[in-house]
Amino acid sequence: MERVFPKPLNGQKCRVLLTTHDSLVAHYINPSGASLLLQTLDKKNSMKLFLQTLFKCSKDQIPSEAALFEEMIEMAGEFLKLSGGLPLLIVLIGGLLSVKRKSVSVWVNLLEIFNQYERGFVFKDLITFCYDDLPGYLRSCFLYLRLFPEDTEIECNALIQLWVVEGFLKRRDSKTMVDVARDCLEEFIMRNLIEVTKRRSNGAPKTCRIHGLLRDFAKYESIEARFSRISKDNHLVLVESNRPLVVHPKSSELHGGKSSAIHFQPPKTFSLMNDIISFLEPFKFPNHVYSLICFSKNPQFLRFDQQFPLLRVLDLEGVENMVEVPYEIRNLILLRYLSLRGTRVKLIPSWIAKLHNLQTLDAPGSKIPIDTLKLNQLRHLFAYSFYFSGSSSSSSLPLLIDVLEHLQTLELDIGDLEISGLHELTNLKSPKVTSLWW
Repeated sequence: MERVFPKPLNGQKCRVLLTTHDSLVAHYINPSGASLLLQTLDKKNSMKLFLQTLFKCSKDQIPSEAALFEEMIEMAGEFLKLSGGLPLLIVLIGGLLSVKRKSVSVWVNLLEIFNQYERGFVFKDLITFCYDDLPGYLRSCFLYLRLFPEDTEIECNALIQLWVVEGFLKRRDSKTMVDVARDCLEEFIMRNLIEVTKRRSNGAPKTCRIHGLLRDFAKYESIEARFSRISKDNHLVLVESNRPLVVHPKSSELHGGKSSAIHFQPPKTFSLMNDIISFLEPFKFPNHVYSLICFSKNPQFLRFDQQFPLLRVLDLEGVENMVEVPYEIRNLILLRYLSLRGTRVKLIPSWIAKLHNLQTLDAPGSKIPIDTLKLNQLRHLFAYSFYFSGSSSSSSLPLLIDVLEHLQTLELDIGDLEISGLHELTNLKSPKVTSLWW
């Protein structure tokens, strides 16, 4: 640590403040000193936080206890006793109650369930209950949050699109899949399973994050369910389990509740956080990885098509050492989601048109070929501008963009090109297109 921090000058002193929820870590760092323990909330402040969470209001709009039925005030005190004054437990209990009917019978039932824990009510009991209370498809979406690095802000729009292409959700009524996924995000916010860190000017969530302890639970549950694998020490971490993969099935639809499948299904999602991934010892389940999400800035890959031939999701956002799209990607014919946002790729090759199943192309800093219009399954297109390749027709002809009949999101610069058919795209919402001729 001395090499990391600057040396003090003129008699100054440096201090390091370490926070942890593990007392053993604190004792190891400073065995001879006393650790500062954060105090839990007292009864009054616990009730304020509970009411704020229950009624989803700001601090200056917290109602009094009179907003509850008399019987519910007493039960609220019982819930707060179970929380022990810990803020995280209070907001989880409040979030759970906020999505249920505010009736005495519902509260009585929950209180009876919580009081059945013989060894005492602890955090894991509550988060397990909150997790089991989720519908099946929401459990999959919750476990997916494990793939993101700890204490990082998650882009809500990217998360929503990933949920969609992973096949966790089913269409409801006349809503698009993106709208369904957005409803799922709001459900997690209501339940306080995720926290909104930034909002857009219209109030919609822009970024979010998951509490470290909730992420730890998702990590444990993912391992138990063989939901995903994360790179560590340049190799895959494989944990043996006799439980089948029930939260990320092969089909595009996920039925509610827990699966009764008795056959083994290997992990299908791989999250890369290291700079190097080694395949000297071949990956045990290459044909079963459907998603690869990279959080490393400078990864070193081998052949995508050889290691992950069935890839549906390839998220390379923020890979700073990538200046060209890897040629092997052209062989990933099942690919639905490709993100090159934040890379140094300036030109996407014309073979992108061979990825006929592509639904999301996220490359706002890259020029895309006109042949991209052949991808008639595209739902979301983010790019810098179009360019004409050698096989493309003349730029003097109008671009028939209505061939992308499923398009819902469009952000790019048309330049001086003439396009037609934009008004035919009935699913398109708030397109961001500059220099546009209709």
